[in-house]
Amino acid sequence: EQSDGTSWMAMYCLNLWEISLVLARRDAVFEDMATKFFEHFAYIAAAMYSQGLWNDEDGFYYDVLSLESGETIPLRVRSLVGLLPLCATSTLDAETEHALPHFAYYMEWFLANKAYLADHVAHDHGTGGRPGRLFS
Repeated sequence: EQSDGTSWMAMYCLNLWEISLVLARRDAVFEDMATKFFEHFAYIAAAMYSQGLWNDEDGFYYDVLSLESGETIPLRVRSLVGLLPLCATSTLDAETEHALPHFAYYMEWFLANKAYLADHVAHDHGTGGRPGRLFS
C-alpha cells in the first residue's frame, strides 16, 4: 500500500471539492459535486489509517507491504513520500458552510452517521478568530 498514491488521490478530491464549493456559491447544482468529493475524500482518508500507513510512534506515514498471508510490513523509510499526506488538507469556513445549506446538511449527516470516517476527516478549527473546519 502506497502512502504517496493514496495521498495524491486524497489531495485530488479536496482540490475538486474546493472548486465545487466555489462554483456552488454561484450555482446550487454544484453542491452535489461538493458532496461527492467530500465523501470520496472521507473514504480515502479513512483508508490511509485502516491500512496502517500512519505510524503513531514515529509520527510519520510509511508505505506498507501486504503479503499473501494477510500480514503487513511497514517499509520504515523516511522520505518525501511520507510527507505527501500532509498536502491533502483543506479548510471550510463557516461562511461557506452557511451559504451552501444542502451541502452543509449532508456533511453534518455524514459526520454524525459515519463516525468511523469522521474521526479521520473533519476537525473543528478556526483561523483568525473565525470558526471553521479542518479537513486532513
